[in-house]
Amino acid sequence: MTPCPAARAAGCVLSLTVRTRRHGDRFPGVILTHTAATRDGVDTLLTAAAALADGQVTAAADRLEQGDYAGHFTDPDGCHWTITMRA
Repeated sequence: MTPCPAARAAGCVLSLTVRTRRHGDRFPGVILTHTAATRDGVDTLLTAAAALADGQVTAAADRLEQGDYAGHFTDPDGCHWTITMRA
């Protein structure tokens, strides 16, 4: 797998985890997840995805109930990404 264009543009290398979700009886979708070291890292990757890699931010970064900080974007190929910082 090659690094996401947004990550390359931001000068980051991704370590990916892949998880699947079931959509009824349909084929499970794949969400690519990158865990950033800091909240600034999450914000930087989301900004780069939208501005430099023609991605679309689908959920701005925010603090989640369990304390994580995460946002979501879809890249030009239609892949769904979660960029997160664990609490």
